[in-house]
Amino acid sequence: MTLPAGTVLPVRLEHGLSTRSNRSGDAFTGRLDSPLMSEGVVLAPAGSRVSGMVSQAVDAGRIKGRAYMTLVVHSLEVNGTKYALTSAPRSFQGRGTRKRDVITIAGATAVGATIGAIAGAGKGALLGAGIGGGSGTGLVLATRGRPVAFPAETRIRFTLADELQLPVQET
Repeated sequence: MTLPAGTVLPVRLEHGLSTRSNRSGDAFTGRLDSPLMSEGVVLAPAGSRVSGMVSQAVDAGRIKGRAYMTLVVHSLEVNGTKYALTSAPRSFQGRGTRKRDVITIAGATAVGATIGAIAGAGKGALLGAGIGGGSGTGLVLATRGRPVAFPAETRIRFTLADELQLPVQET
């Protein structure tokens, strides 16, 4: 029987993936989270092994550049037989850190101003604010953005890019 292009492959990852530890070309495995069916017939039972590849993985930069990762599935193993397939790529982008960066710099500036005001009145507050703001900015510049990360057991839905021929499974 044929699974048409556009069929969803509900995959549960066996191991975690992250832009901090994975690179383009790394393999990953998962299991079907539910059976693949066509016309009420099971073609691949839940738990069938799925193999894929990290086609792109870029970790977040400092200040600019969000992390991103693209995954593709290239095979499905059903009852010991491996079937090649083509999935549409799934791309994920890390969350931005702009709000966190602003809070870090503003907080360090406020703390510096407060300490400076206690130590040396108005002039001390101004000096302390400058030192605190500089320290906060330094911290932001030294810190990478958030990675794209999926722990083991994460569910990801892939989509067949081409049709897939599979035999009917005995129940």
